[in-house]
Amino acid sequence: MENSLFYIQQCFQTMPVWCKWEKRTEIDGHDRVGAYVLSVWGEAPAQGKGILSETVVYIGETHTASRNLMKRWSEFERVALGKAKNHSGARAFRDNSLSLNNTWLLAFPVPNELDHVGASVLAQLFERELIWHYYNKYGRLPICNKK
Repeated sequence: MENSLFYIQQCFQTMPVWCKWEKRTEIDGHDRVGAYVLSVWGEAPAQGKGILSETVVYIGETHTASRNLMKRWSEFERVALGKAKNHSGARAFRDNSLSLNNTWLLAFPVPNELDHVGASVLAQLFERELIWHYYNKYGRLPICNKK
């Protein structure tokens, strides 16, 4: 992939489908590295709802092959449920009394054609880009992001 910024633009233009937290194993690319967005709604969000709505509570990423999206989400869940401490975003999620029962997920796995270094860099870049757009829009970070 020659132009990562083009890939990021494409992700903003083509909205992935919101997925209920407990159905995250059904997301294509969950076995790759990438960025993700968590939002909390009482009911299913309308498809096409903005990636960066005020209901976004966390924007994260994983960039190492040994810790793909699914593994990172499992870590998030264990920490959110108080069973571990290795995810700061999930600790903030728990500390804010948020529930996984009404959490929705957008995933942005990096393309398969990238080597490990390229995939790692793109995942981190995309997370930072999402956080930057959120900050520009609301003047603050999502409630569970600390940096």
